Amino acid sequence: MTDAQDLAGIALRLFLTRSRQTSRPSATDLLLLHRVAQIAKAAQDAAAELTAALARAVENQRRQAAATSRRVVLIGPTPQQFIESAADLLDRIPALCDAREWPESPCQ
Repeated sequence: MTDAQDLAGIALRLFLTRSRQTSRPSATDLLLLHRVAQIAKAAQDAAAELTAALARAVENQRRQAAATSRRVVLIGPTPQQFIESAADLLDRIPALCDAREWPESPCQ
């Protein structure tokens, strides 16, 4: 979770730095800023998914502990599903950093 949040913070700082450096951004600058924003969003979304996984796991344990019967019905995505979603989001980031697609990679 903290790594995903750190990555989002780095991407957002890079976005702010790049956006302040140019008074009249070129099309390439705008595309680069867009790509950095996509990286920040993917990292933030992954952090949110991991936070939801933790919250769901705690809630599931609370329900199981409070259950008066042996059978507990758990509703919604499982913690593992949230984790898999976060992994998918994080797996997209290297493609967003692919230097072959851009004159200047946002991840350098």
